[in-house]
Amino acid sequence: MERLAKLILSFVDLAEVEVQALKRGVVRFCFTLLFLIAGGLLALTGVCLLLAAAYVALEDAVGRVWALTIVGALFAGIGGSLLIASRKRGETVKPATAPAAPVVIPEPSPEVAREVAQAKREAEGDEDAAHIRIAS
Repeated sequence: MERLAKLILSFVDLAEVEVQALKRGVVRFCFTLLFLIAGGLLALTGVCLLLAAAYVALEDAVGRVWALTIVGALFAGIGGSLLIASRKRGETVKPATAPAAPVVIPEPSPEVAREVAQAKREAEGDEDAAHIRIAS
C-alpha cells in the first residue's frame, strides 16, 4: 500500500511539473506571436509608406497614370516574390511518412498488481479484504 501511495504521489508531482512547463511554453509562445504580429505590421506599414513616397515622386515626374502603373508593378512584384518564396519553403518541408511507434504499456509486477487489487477491494468496503491484509 505504501508503494502505491508513493507511486500516486510521484505521478502527481510529475503532473505538476509538466503543467508548469506547459504554462511557461504557452506564455513564451504568446509573447513570440505578439512580437511577430507587431513586427509584421510595422514592416508592412514601412513598405506601404515607401511605395506611397515612390508614387508621389513619380507622379510629378511621369504623371498620375504611369506612377500608378509603376507602383502597382512594384506591389505585384513584391507580392509575387513573397508567394514564390513561401511556396519554395513549403516544398523543402517533407511530411513524416513513417507511422508513430505504438505505445507499449508494460504489465505491472505481480506484487504491484496484488496491491492494487487489494486497495480496490478495501475501497469498495470488502471487509474480508481488510482481514486478509491483516493476516498477510
